[in-house]
Amino acid sequence: MSLQQTHITTERLTITPLHVIDAEFMYELLTSQGWLQFIGNRNISNVQDAERYIESLLGSQYAMCWAVRLQNKQTPIGILTFLKRDELEYHDFGFAFLPHYQGCGYAFEASTAVTHQLLQSGEYSTLLAITVMQNNRSVALLEKLGFTFLKENKKGNEILWVYKLQNRNKAAGSIS
Repeated sequence: MSLQQTHITTERLTITPLHVIDAEFMYELLTSQGWLQFIGNRNISNVQDAERYIESLLGSQYAMCWAVRLQNKQTPIGILTFLKRDELEYHDFGFAFLPHYQGCGYAFEASTAVTHQLLQSGEYSTLLAITVMQNNRSVALLEKLGFTFLKENKKGNEILWVYKLQNRNKAAGSIS
């Protein structure tokens, strides 16, 4: 089973592969103020646009996407992504949550579980994450997860901060 198909359960959450049936939730997320401000406008005007956006993610061999759901109700509250971007040496780990579920520890709980799976899989020894410097919540979460600032990347008119997380076991094992 590939990591993309992995189902992960934490104390409060279920993390499952993102599907087109999540389009209504994704429409709400993709048009939320935080997404538009810190991630960018994806020109999503309705649920059908959200379906097409999900299909494009699922159709890419360079993307893994998971829906984060409240375990007791299976309500989708956020997503986690793992993308290979041309401009980055390693895969980019990302997260986004609906505004009314932020500040509850859900992003940390879900991100910890998935980054652990990714690093323990043996396929990835280094993960990157990007954010804009103005996104204080994202920066704080990345640092709490153990990511460290690596560099600034200029993309168009925007400066992105790049963070790095390494599998400590692999890094320690590579020292002779």
